[in-house]
Amino acid sequence: MRDPLASGGCSATTAAACFPGNRIPASRIHPISLKLLQYYPLPNRPDPRNNYIHTAKDYDVWDSYVFKVDHKLNSKNSLTVRYQYRDADNTAPFAGSDLAISPTYSDDNRSLFGVDYTRLFSPTLVPEYRAGFSRNATKEREAFQGRNIAKELGIPGTTDDPLLTGFPLFTVLDHMAIGAAAAQPVQHHVTTLQASTKFTWVKSRHVMKWGFDIERVRFNQPFFNNARGTFNFQRNWTNHSIGDFLLGMMQSTTRTAVVTRNYLRMTTMGAFFNDDFKVRKSLTLNLGLRYELDLPPSERYGRAGNWVAEFQKVILADDKHFPELPQRVAEYNLQDRVALARDVGFPRSLIHADFVNFAPRLGFAWRTFAKRTTVLRGGYGIFYTGHLLNPMRMSLMTGFPFSVNQTFSRQASDPTLVTLSNPFPEQRATETSTTNGNGYDPRPPTGYLQSYSLTIERDLGRGMALEVGYLGSKGTHLGRQYDINQPFRTLELYQANQPFPRPYPGLNTINYYSFGSNSNYNAGQISLRRRGRGFFYRLNYSFSKSIDDASQITGNSAGGVAGAQNARDLKSERGRSDFDRRHIATAVFSLPVPFGRNQRFFCQVRGWRQGLIGGWVLSGTATYYSGQAFTVTSADVDVNLGESQRPNRLGSGIQSVIPGAGKRGVDYPFFRLQDFEKVPRCAARDICEPSPNGFTPFAFGNSGRNILDGPTHRFVNLALMKNFRFEGKRNFQFRYEVFNIANHANFLCPTGNSTPSAAA
Repeated sequence: MRDPLASGGCSATTAAACFPGNRIPASRIHPISLKLLQYYPLPNRPDPRNNYIHTAKDYDVWDSYVFKVDHKLNSKNSLTVRYQYRDADNTAPFAGSDLAISPTYSDDNRSLFGVDYTRLFSPTLVPEYRAGFSRNATKEREAFQGRNIAKELGIPGTTDDPLLTGFPLFTVLDHMAIGAAAAQPVQHHVTTLQASTKFTWVKSRHVMKWGFDIERVRFNQPFFNNARGTFNFQRNWTNHSIGDFLLGMMQSTTRTAVVTRNYLRMTTMGAFFNDDFKVRKSLTLNLGLRYELDLPPSERYGRAGNWVAEFQKVILADDKHFPELPQRVAEYNLQDRVALARDVGFPRSLIHADFVNFAPRLGFAWRTFAKRTTVLRGGYGIFYTGHLLNPMRMSLMTGFPFSVNQTFSRQASDPTLVTLSNPFPEQRATETSTTNGNGYDPRPPTGYLQSYSLTIERDLGRGMALEVGYLGSKGTHLGRQYDINQPFRTLELYQANQPFPRPYPGLNTINYYSFGSNSNYNAGQISLRRRGRGFFYRLNYSFSKSIDDASQITGNSAGGVAGAQNARDLKSERGRSDFDRRHIATAVFSLPVPFGRNQRFFCQVRGWRQGLIGGWVLSGTATYYSGQAFTVTSADVDVNLGESQRPNRLGSGIQSVIPGAGKRGVDYPFFRLQDFEKVPRCAARDICEPSPNGFTPFAFGNSGRNILDGPTHRFVNLALMKNFRFEGKRNFQFRYEVFNIANHANFLCPTGNSTPSAAA
């Protein structure tokens, strides 16, 4: 345990700068650290690696209301009006920390309104006109919102805004974080306006449909992220993260000193033609073509910026509503790195639209000659993806110059800076977005999915049918985000004390969205169903595999990892999709309870007794999922010292169940930690950790993406219901439902960290 105020070394060979007995004197422990220690619970498990387990209650309550009126104006005109409202109150107990000390509460209100008008021109020609809107209003807050925890602890420099105050976030290397989620509070409103027209014309053996639709989306959300600040403790002061924490000496702090607000607007349009052509009684063809135009979203007030490789500049949408822009740019001497969209021929959206989006559709249904009890169906279609608003908002509309996001890094020669007493010293301040960048391909092709299927269905008699099929898809031009400016890190440059060069000098990380990823999905499916007198059941099984090189545009999905380990070899990211589950089995049933008239028990009852015990229906569902794919990673790596995001793989990594050892993933690691070795690091220019298997620093780990399976999931749900009929057209339904009746614990994917102190 090194004393950062002492001179000399502290290692296995010298103890000149070590704390005596590797113990920090009580007088040196920072008083704010003592207050924060109170939020760390005592261990409740004997395992030194996973010594604490905690459960928390997740309260989720929602109410849904539906209003619908169908009115026939006359013999040729009808009108439908519908409105639905859903109010949900949800809890995320572990949102900020696995200690569950500051859960996040959300109030999610959703409204849906629509009007349909149908005009019968003739028995064979029917137009339909539709219009409507939907609105999602979500407000999230952490448990301490409105309470200035930083002020109570004695930490200066954080926000005093009552809307933004709460519990700051404290991260400690290899230990659980303390505090609330940095992104809180969240307030967003999404309003979607829609209008469409569809015509249906029956002509001989053709049923033709054509029409068009238009949609306008308004997405409003303020950027409040990290207003309370994030305080990061590593191990560079004392050689131990808890030592740094006790002394109150941080590696870095970050905060959003000035927030911004985003108002996105987007318009999409489409038109289609479809023909169901009955070639003969046993064969029907479905032929169609759809055209889609997804105009890129724009910020209402021009507060958007896109780093464009063509100019090696940040292109800003507009300066009309940003009078302080020249001052902000001059403050950081960035006049030659910033340009306006109108000056370089870019639209205000900063992204050029893709106008070539034609989607053909083809399908058929053929009743074969085998006694007309077998049907062969197939289809092919193209479906476009459109734009995802929130990733674009976060990347292009929340950084410099619209908000002030600051980073304060430690100075090894001055231990009084970046401490709990002085977390935001001005002389260590850098504005993150002036040294980093965010880019989005300015001419992106629209991503699309080709979907194809072939099924054969056989009537087995007595209400039973068997269906066997194949389903596949191929995604093209899918989006992904990665650091396009990743440094060229080598051991030789490190040992020579030379900076690591970047493809685009003058900037550090450039998180860039490109659209060259693809996906491939194949599945075999089998289904058996039967419908009889009052009962029904269906059994389904699917064997599938999904492969891609990026499962989400940001890479942040359960089991997945963000970005790319090697930005210059994106194909090395190809592997199982984050959501890939090899086996899926489901069952659905509904059957009458054998009580009451014409049933096996109490068949003679009449009157009110029949009304009480007869007519009940029992239904249920059962689901089995095999484990979701996940990626093994290394915890808390420092790539500038030679480490890698992923470890080196030595074995399969599959952990067998250990009899008597408890629950896998709870009482002992979910996967075999010894099958992975962290890429070694260099503690000094001439001192690098030895690898027992001959691996070297500054090399990418060879462990692939999504190589292991997470826990399986099993659910059984039951429902008991009865319809009570009264005079006239009045009905009342009683329903009693039980979810996960076996009370089986279904776990999420493990963290994937292969470091023993962090694995779970």
